[in-house]
Amino acid sequence: LGPALEEQVSEEARLVELSCLISDPGAKQQPLHPDTPATESGSPGLVTVFTALQPISRPMGPTVVCPGSHKNISAQEELFKLDMEARASEPALENFGSEVVCCSAGSSLLMDSRLLHGGGANLAAGEGGMRRRLLYCTWMLPGTAPAGSTYSIR
Repeated sequence: LGPALEEQVSEEARLVELSCLISDPGAKQQPLHPDTPATESGSPGLVTVFTALQPISRPMGPTVVCPGSHKNISAQEELFKLDMEARASEPALENFGSEVVCCSAGSSLLMDSRLLHGGGANLAAGEGGMRRRLLYCTWMLPGTAPAGSTYSIR
């Protein structure tokens, strides 16, 4: 993971977020969203790494990603016209080309912060849902300060 991350953000990148994302059984589909908006400059500014702390199966509500959406300003503008409920709907997931990221423990996903994504619906425990844990960290490229991020580490 180190070489791939270094290639994306360089050795001078700054760690700005480090946390564990947790989803419990019964959690609803998270609306699609970017962590930072796409811009004309095309600079990502932030790269997030999600690492699965256990195997993530479909009933647990894995992360959904919309490949290529980080470079598609018009797609983000279209998404922002929808209310939050519509952004979490099956038609929106299909329209924006979402793909489900099921994976084994220790698997990591490097993601441009502009990519449309969201947590999937975690089914009830009786239907196979269970607590889902993802360690995530976000790296900021030198000389950037993209809008939208919380920068939980200062």
